[in-house]
Amino acid sequence: MDRTMTIWGAGSLMIAVGLGAFGAHGLKAHVTPEALGQWKTGVEYQFYHGLGLLLLARFGTGPSPRTIRIARTLFLVGTFAFPVRSIS
Repeated sequence: MDRTMTIWGAGSLMIAVGLGAFGAHGLKAHVTPEALGQWKTGVEYQFYHGLGLLLLARFGTGPSPRTIRIARTLFLVGTFAFPVRSIS
């Protein structure tokens, strides 16, 4: 199991849970239902990326190390790119 990927995955999931709770309890009264739906979609993407990193850390021993690095990089880029895109 890759310790670094496990940490990134767990951190990503922790952030997703925090953002989801903030959206459900903190934003609900202040934004439109459409904006809340967009927030929820972003949080789901964050969750899926974190879950993907954890699964890659656990079961990623079959592919070549290069393939694992590429997948990890794409998951991390997606994690950081989607929130930036949703803000603009």
